[in-house]
Amino acid sequence: MEKSKIVEKVKKYFKKNYNIEINDTIDLFSLIDNSLSFKENVEIVKKELLNLGYLVLNKNEVKELEKKFNKEVRKYYEDVFRNALNNSIGLERFYEKYYKHIDKFLENERVKGMIIIGDAGIGKTF
Repeated sequence: MEKSKIVEKVKKYFKKNYNIEINDTIDLFSLIDNSLSFKENVEIVKKELLNLGYLVLNKNEVKELEKKFNKEVRKYYEDVFRNALNNSIGLERFYEKYYKHIDKFLENERVKGMIIIGDAGIGKTF
């Protein structure tokens, strides 16, 4: 499709759906790409209009963006936790001395307490 026809379709789309007349607001000829679909071109123009402040999202679009954002955040934290779990496997060797001391402490009937001293963050309460 010719670029001028795509430009006219995009103008009609924004007039119909957003009640915005795009005349000299932005240079549509520079934004529109013939190799892209109409929907992709509309998204490019929409982003430009949002950046310039000519367009405000409706409630459905805001909800859709919130869902997408929440989904990306959830995926990020799942990946972080998954990596943390995968990297923490094999830590038993670091706590081996403490495990032995705890076992001896539990077997001993005379000793009533145990103090563990060490740097912060090494898992003394583990």
